[in-house]
Amino acid sequence: MPPLLSREHAVFLDYDGTLVGFESHAAQVFLPERRLNTLRTLFQHLDEGLCIISGRDVRNLSQRVPKDVWRAGSHGLEYCLPDHVPDHPPAPAPHALLQAVRQIAGDHTGAEVEVKGQVIALHYRHAPDARAVLLEAMTQAVSGFDDYSLQQGKLVFEAKPYQAHKGRCIETLMTLSPFQNRIPIMVGDDATDEDAIETVNQLGGWSVRIGAGETSATYRLDTPEDVWRWIEASIASG
Repeated sequence: MPPLLSREHAVFLDYDGTLVGFESHAAQVFLPERRLNTLRTLFQHLDEGLCIISGRDVRNLSQRVPKDVWRAGSHGLEYCLPDHVPDHPPAPAPHALLQAVRQIAGDHTGAEVEVKGQVIALHYRHAPDARAVLLEAMTQAVSGFDDYSLQQGKLVFEAKPYQAHKGRCIETLMTLSPFQNRIPIMVGDDATDEDAIETVNQLGGWSVRIGAGETSATYRLDTPEDVWRWIEASIASG
Protein backbone atom coordinates (compact mmCIF):
# COMPACT_ATOMS: atom_id res chain seq x y z
CA MET A 1 0.00 0.00 0.00
CA PRO A 2 1.25 3.54 -0.71
CA PRO A 3 1.95 5.87 2.22
CA LEU A 4 -1.14 7.20 3.95
CA LEU A 5 -2.44 10.59 2.84
CA SER A 6 -2.20 13.61 5.12
CA ARG A 7 -2.39 17.42 5.12
CA GLU A 8 1.12 17.69 3.73
CA HIS A 9 -0.14 16.22 0.44
CA ALA A 10 -1.92 17.74 -2.55
CA VAL A 11 -3.93 14.81 -3.92
CA PHE A 12 -5.14 14.45 -7.51
CA LEU A 13 -7.46 11.50 -8.19
CA ASP A 14 -8.56 10.29 -11.61
CA TYR A 15 -12.20 9.18 -11.83
CA ASP A 16 -12.88 6.41 -14.38
CA GLY A 17 -10.83 3.31 -13.66
CA THR A 18 -9.50 4.77 -10.41
CA LEU A 19 -12.49 5.65 -8.23
CA VAL A 20 -14.98 3.62 -10.28
CA GLY A 21 -14.79 0.59 -12.53
CA PHE A 22 -15.69 0.66 -16.19
CA GLU A 23 -19.27 0.11 -17.38
CA SER A 24 -20.57 -0.62 -20.87
CA HIS A 25 -21.38 3.06 -21.30
CA ALA A 26 -19.60 5.99 -19.65
CA ALA A 27 -22.94 7.67 -18.83
CA GLN A 28 -23.80 4.77 -16.49
CA VAL A 29 -20.86 5.33 -14.14
CA PHE A 30 -21.80 6.87 -10.78
CA LEU A 31 -20.52 6.62 -7.22
CA PRO A 32 -22.85 5.49 -4.43
CA GLU A 33 -23.65 8.06 -1.75
CA ARG A 34 -21.32 6.44 0.79
CA ARG A 35 -18.39 6.92 -1.60
CA LEU A 36 -19.37 10.54 -2.18
CA ASN A 37 -19.36 11.06 1.58
CA THR A 38 -15.94 9.40 1.81
CA LEU A 39 -14.57 11.91 -0.72
CA ARG A 40 -16.04 14.78 1.30
CA THR A 41 -14.37 13.38 4.41
CA LEU A 42 -11.06 12.99 2.57
CA PHE A 43 -11.36 16.62 1.40
CA GLN A 44 -11.58 17.70 5.04
CA HIS A 45 -8.86 15.26 6.11
CA LEU A 46 -6.54 16.87 3.55
CA ASP A 47 -7.56 20.38 4.61
CA GLU A 48 -9.10 20.87 1.14
CA GLY A 49 -6.03 19.68 -0.78
CA LEU A 50 -8.00 17.30 -3.03
CA CYS A 51 -8.90 17.52 -6.72
CA ILE A 52 -10.70 14.97 -8.91
CA ILE A 53 -9.07 15.26 -12.34
CA SER A 54 -10.72 13.53 -15.30
CA GLY A 55 -10.97 13.31 -19.04
CA ARG A 56 -14.70 13.96 -18.66
CA ASP A 57 -16.03 17.46 -19.16
CA VAL A 58 -16.03 19.16 -15.77
CA ARG A 59 -19.82 19.63 -15.93
CA ASN A 60 -20.28 15.90 -16.47
CA LEU A 61 -17.76 15.13 -13.73
CA SER A 62 -19.60 17.45 -11.33
CA GLN A 63 -22.68 15.23 -11.65
CA ARG A 64 -20.64 12.27 -10.38
CA VAL A 65 -18.44 13.61 -7.57
CA PRO A 66 -19.11 16.10 -4.77
CA LYS A 67 -19.33 19.67 -6.02
CA ASP A 68 -17.76 20.87 -2.79
CA VAL A 69 -14.32 19.50 -3.77
CA TRP A 70 -11.98 20.76 -6.49
CA ARG A 71 -12.63 19.24 -9.94
CA ALA A 72 -10.71 19.41 -13.23
CA GLY A 73 -12.17 18.15 -16.49
CA SER A 74 -11.31 17.55 -20.14
CA HIS A 75 -7.79 16.47 -19.15
CA GLY A 76 -7.25 19.77 -17.36
CA LEU A 77 -8.75 22.22 -19.85
CA GLU A 78 -11.08 23.52 -17.11
CA TYR A 79 -11.00 23.33 -13.34
CA CYS A 80 -13.55 24.32 -10.71
CA LEU A 81 -13.16 25.62 -7.19
CA PRO A 82 -15.30 23.93 -4.53
CA ASP A 83 -19.00 24.75 -4.82
CA HIS A 84 -18.62 26.13 -8.33
CA VAL A 85 -19.75 24.69 -11.67
CA PRO A 86 -19.43 26.68 -14.92
CA ASP A 87 -22.69 28.32 -15.95
CA HIS A 88 -21.70 28.27 -19.62
CA PRO A 89 -21.26 25.34 -22.01
CA PRO A 90 -17.76 24.10 -22.83
CA ALA A 91 -15.97 25.38 -25.90
CA PRO A 92 -16.79 23.07 -28.81
CA ALA A 93 -14.47 20.85 -30.80
CA PRO A 94 -13.98 21.76 -34.46
CA HIS A 95 -17.15 20.83 -36.31
CA ALA A 96 -15.27 19.13 -39.15
CA LEU A 97 -13.32 16.96 -36.71
CA LEU A 98 -16.46 15.96 -34.83
CA GLN A 99 -18.16 15.02 -38.07
CA ALA A 100 -15.16 12.95 -39.13
CA VAL A 101 -15.13 11.02 -35.83
CA ARG A 102 -18.86 10.43 -36.03
CA GLN A 103 -18.43 9.07 -39.54
CA ILE A 104 -15.72 6.70 -38.29
CA ALA A 105 -18.04 5.46 -35.54
CA GLY A 106 -20.88 5.08 -38.02
CA ASP A 107 -18.73 2.82 -40.17
CA HIS A 108 -17.98 0.41 -37.30
CA THR A 109 -20.74 -1.30 -35.35
CA GLY A 110 -20.11 -1.00 -31.62
CA ALA A 111 -17.96 2.15 -31.80
CA GLU A 112 -19.40 5.09 -29.87
CA VAL A 113 -18.62 8.81 -29.79
CA GLU A 114 -18.51 10.80 -26.55
CA VAL A 115 -18.21 14.57 -26.88
CA LYS A 116 -16.47 16.25 -23.95
CA GLY A 117 -16.33 19.86 -25.02
CA GLN A 118 -13.20 20.26 -27.10
CA VAL A 119 -12.25 16.62 -26.46
CA ILE A 120 -13.81 13.90 -28.63
CA ALA A 121 -13.63 10.29 -27.46
CA LEU A 122 -14.19 7.26 -29.69
CA HIS A 123 -14.98 4.25 -27.49
CA TYR A 124 -14.54 0.80 -28.98
CA ARG A 125 -15.27 -1.39 -25.96
CA HIS A 126 -17.98 -3.08 -28.04
CA ALA A 127 -15.77 -3.32 -31.13
CA PRO A 128 -12.35 -4.41 -29.83
CA ASP A 129 -11.41 -6.24 -33.02
CA ALA A 130 -11.65 -2.97 -34.95
CA ARG A 131 -8.87 -1.33 -32.95
CA ALA A 132 -6.25 -1.21 -35.71
CA VAL A 133 -8.68 0.12 -38.31
CA LEU A 134 -10.07 2.71 -35.90
CA LEU A 135 -6.57 3.84 -34.92
CA GLU A 136 -5.65 4.39 -38.56
CA ALA A 137 -8.87 6.29 -39.24
CA MET A 138 -8.58 8.46 -36.12
CA THR A 139 -4.92 9.21 -36.82
CA GLN A 140 -5.84 10.41 -40.29
CA ALA A 141 -8.78 12.49 -38.99
CA VAL A 142 -6.72 14.24 -36.30
CA SER A 143 -3.78 14.90 -38.65
CA GLY A 144 -5.81 17.61 -40.36
CA PHE A 145 -5.91 19.74 -37.19
CA ASP A 146 -2.58 21.24 -36.17
CA ASP A 147 -3.62 22.00 -32.59
CA TYR A 148 -4.98 18.50 -31.90
CA SER A 149 -3.33 15.21 -30.97
CA LEU A 150 -4.56 11.64 -30.62
CA GLN A 151 -4.44 10.02 -27.18
CA GLN A 152 -4.85 6.26 -26.79
CA GLY A 153 -6.49 4.90 -23.66
CA LYS A 154 -8.28 1.79 -22.45
CA LEU A 155 -10.50 0.84 -25.39
CA VAL A 156 -10.77 4.51 -26.36
CA PHE A 157 -9.11 6.99 -28.69
CA GLU A 158 -9.34 10.66 -27.80
CA ALA A 159 -8.85 13.63 -30.08
CA LYS A 160 -7.83 16.46 -27.80
CA PRO A 161 -6.25 19.92 -28.02
CA TYR A 162 -2.57 20.07 -27.15
CA GLN A 163 -3.37 22.21 -24.11
CA ALA A 164 -5.51 19.37 -22.69
CA HIS A 165 -2.83 17.91 -20.43
CA LYS A 166 -3.38 16.74 -16.86
CA GLY A 167 0.24 17.40 -15.96
CA ARG A 168 0.09 21.06 -16.95
CA CYS A 169 -3.19 21.43 -15.07
CA ILE A 170 -1.55 20.07 -11.93
CA GLU A 171 1.36 22.48 -12.37
CA THR A 172 -1.15 25.34 -12.39
CA LEU A 173 -3.12 24.06 -9.40
CA MET A 174 0.10 23.62 -7.40
CA THR A 175 0.55 27.42 -7.52
CA LEU A 176 -2.83 27.94 -5.83
CA SER A 177 -4.02 27.64 -2.27
CA PRO A 178 -4.60 25.06 -0.79
CA PHE A 179 -2.24 22.98 -2.99
CA GLN A 180 0.74 25.33 -2.86
CA ASN A 181 3.79 24.16 -0.87
CA ARG A 182 2.46 20.62 -0.52
CA ILE A 183 3.73 17.29 -1.85
CA PRO A 184 1.76 16.43 -5.03
CA ILE A 185 0.24 12.96 -5.38
CA MET A 186 -1.34 11.65 -8.59
CA VAL A 187 -3.48 8.50 -8.73
CA GLY A 188 -4.59 7.17 -12.13
CA ASP A 189 -5.07 4.06 -14.21
CA ASP A 190 -4.52 4.91 -17.87
CA ALA A 191 -2.15 6.35 -20.45
CA THR A 192 -3.94 9.69 -20.12
CA ASP A 193 -2.78 9.80 -16.49
CA GLU A 194 0.89 9.21 -17.23
CA ASP A 195 1.40 12.92 -18.09
CA ALA A 196 0.22 13.79 -14.60
CA ILE A 197 2.16 10.95 -12.99
CA GLU A 198 5.39 12.15 -14.59
CA THR A 199 4.63 15.74 -13.59
CA VAL A 200 4.13 15.03 -9.89
CA ASN A 201 7.25 12.87 -9.86
CA GLN A 202 9.23 15.78 -11.34
CA LEU A 203 7.73 18.15 -8.76
CA GLY A 204 9.07 16.01 -5.95
CA GLY A 205 5.88 14.11 -5.21
CA TRP A 206 4.86 10.54 -5.87
CA SER A 207 2.23 8.64 -7.78
CA VAL A 208 0.06 5.54 -7.87
CA ARG A 209 -0.92 3.49 -10.92
CA ILE A 210 -4.14 1.50 -10.71
CA GLY A 211 -4.06 -1.86 -12.46
CA ALA A 212 -1.62 -3.27 -14.97
CA GLY A 213 0.34 -1.45 -17.63
CA GLU A 214 3.66 0.27 -18.12
CA THR A 215 3.99 3.25 -15.82
CA SER A 216 6.30 5.82 -14.27
CA ALA A 217 4.31 5.65 -11.03
CA THR A 218 6.02 5.16 -7.69
CA TYR A 219 3.42 2.71 -6.38
CA ARG A 220 0.71 0.45 -7.75
CA LEU A 221 -2.72 -0.70 -6.55
CA ASP A 222 -4.75 -3.35 -8.34
CA THR A 223 -8.35 -2.09 -8.37
CA PRO A 224 -10.57 0.87 -7.45
CA GLU A 225 -11.59 -1.07 -4.34
CA ASP A 226 -7.95 -1.01 -3.26
CA VAL A 227 -7.98 2.78 -3.77
CA TRP A 228 -10.97 3.13 -1.47
CA ARG A 229 -9.37 0.94 1.20
CA TRP A 230 -6.27 3.14 1.05
CA ILE A 231 -8.36 6.32 1.28
CA GLU A 232 -10.31 4.94 4.23
CA ALA A 233 -7.10 3.91 6.00
CA SER A 234 -5.75 7.42 5.45
CA ILE A 235 -8.85 9.00 6.95
CA ALA A 236 -8.80 6.60 9.90
CA SER A 237 -5.17 7.52 10.63
CA GLY A 238 -6.32 10.97 11.68
